[in-house]
Amino acid sequence: MEVNSLSFSDLFLSKKYIFLLFGNLVSGIAIVFFNLFMANIITPDQFGVFIFVVSISIITSQIIIFGSSGFFLNQFGAENHNQILLHEKFLSHLLVNFIILLIISSLLSFLFVEKSSYVLSVLFISYVVTQVFLEINILITQITNNFIRQSMTLFIPHLLRIIAVLICIFLFDITSFEYILLFILLANIGSIAILLAQHIQRVIFSLRRAVRNALNNYVLFFKAILGFGSYELSFLVYSQLPFILMGILLNFDQVAIYSIVITISTIFILPSSVFTKAYHPLLQQNANKSSETHKQTVLKFLFAMIILGFLMGVICFIIGSLMPSIFLDANYSISADLIKIMSIFVFFRYLNSAISPSFYTKNYINTMALFMMLIIILQFIFIISLLFIGAFNLFLLTYLSIALEVVFFILCVIYLFRRILN
Repeated sequence: MEVNSLSFSDLFLSKKYIFLLFGNLVSGIAIVFFNLFMANIITPDQFGVFIFVVSISIITSQIIIFGSSGFFLNQFGAENHNQILLHEKFLSHLLVNFIILLIISSLLSFLFVEKSSYVLSVLFISYVVTQVFLEINILITQITNNFIRQSMTLFIPHLLRIIAVLICIFLFDITSFEYILLFILLANIGSIAILLAQHIQRVIFSLRRAVRNALNNYVLFFKAILGFGSYELSFLVYSQLPFILMGILLNFDQVAIYSIVITISTIFILPSSVFTKAYHPLLQQNANKSSETHKQTVLKFLFAMIILGFLMGVICFIIGSLMPSIFLDANYSISADLIKIMSIFVFFRYLNSAISPSFYTKNYINTMALFMMLIIILQFIFIISLLFIGAFNLFLLTYLSIALEVVFFILCVIYLFRRILN
């Protein structure tokens, strides 16, 4: 697997990057359209249940992958790495974790059975597997700088889900919640088949040795990826914890409204993830060159993201706050004011997106994982405290998200300039 080396300017002015930007935009628009469409065709309570399941599936998929993406980017940035051995250990890791997934899903099915029988349990598994295969495909295209293929891969699951729901509603004239979930399940199965088929030869080549050495490989690989997994899993817990706590302790109407706020805000955060996907492998390569080259790469990217983050925050404040009144009914009217507040969050998410890739170099990932765990502890304490004293509301939750994002930025930027770039 050849790793191409690009300069900062060559990368972000290249045709490959433009394709990546387009693919991410299409993918992001597909996610937003899907969520808004679902919010319109089912009740807020049902939509909240659906988002609750998706949130848990996102965290579970990260448990299965557990830092593999960051670890691979780190390894392929080094001069000496054994690709065949890495693939074998990675497959062993996935095989063992898929067994764990079956156990977890069996336990979680008890949470879903009261709301919509076992359909949600099977849907949960399909979401997890789809997300795992999507992450693997993104990782491979990142390592090879094949952004054209990545742009095409990104929106496959979202596009198939949209088509499935449209067929269910308009072709078969079915509006039952369970039947809609069933069609989404079929879309997920189709996505899994397409994503797996892209790398079936590589999987078959390494599968036999991966099965034979599964447990031994698992222990060795787990030790290697522990820091990366701890951070990436912590970040997802931080992102999904509000939905899960509200789903368990409050009602699903609150989950639905806050999901719309996050969904619309994500439109304006999306360019940061596009830049980071392209920037990540470039940074890994430059981190193993001279310290000055590494520093200049980091500073250029940080400056670019400060400007872009400010612009997108302003656009989110102006345009994002109008979207609920245009696309949704009165049940979601409060989300307009929440999105205005979230424009501050959008700006700081760009800053954190610029800084966090630097911690993937060398052994700094363990430090960022500790920072994120601290943020999760603070988040959990504040949300539970607000619920306990009866002061919880979505406005306070939004301000809390901004405050935590600021704290994380301060911790990371201090460490970046004192230790990593010094």
